Amino acid sequence: MSSITDALCANCGLCCDGSLLADVELADGKEANEMEALGLEVEDGDCVACVMPLPCTALNGTRCSIYAHRPQTCRTFECRLLQDAEAGRVSVEAAEKAVGTVRGIVDRVNELLAGMESDDPTLTLSERVGEAMASTASETISEALSAKFAEFETLVKDRFLGDE
Repeated sequence: MSSITDALCANCGLCCDGSLLADVELADGKEANEMEALGLEVEDGDCVACVMPLPCTALNGTRCSIYAHRPQTCRTFECRLLQDAEAGRVSVEAAEKAVGTVRGIVDRVNELLAGMESDDPTLTLSERVGEAMASTASETISEALSAKFAEFETLVKDRFLGDE
């Protein structure tokens, strides 16, 4: 890891926790078998399009517990914020602040989702919010959740995913 990666990625985890992405594409059947041997779920066993669903069960806090053995897609993924920090378009301090801001929003969304009957932590954040919005009886929670998630989506698009 570079010092920028240490500062950002190891304290972020948004690409692994189901906040930014829905799954990780696996290179081939060998990689899928390796991930399954590590106890991770792999979808589509024939590996024409094998993926690991997110949130990743190897994520421990904001760090990967299988870092040395992570899939190739994980090894090469760089969010826009990391790319901008590495290129000097944004300072590491500003990037860390952006990570903190988005993590704070995710925490607030999770607080709003906590205790809802429809909340399933194995789903991505957007799936969890969608299910909660479809089933929640409280208009106040729905409005707060909708507003906070809209803020999240805007920041993610602008700072983390760009044109993806």
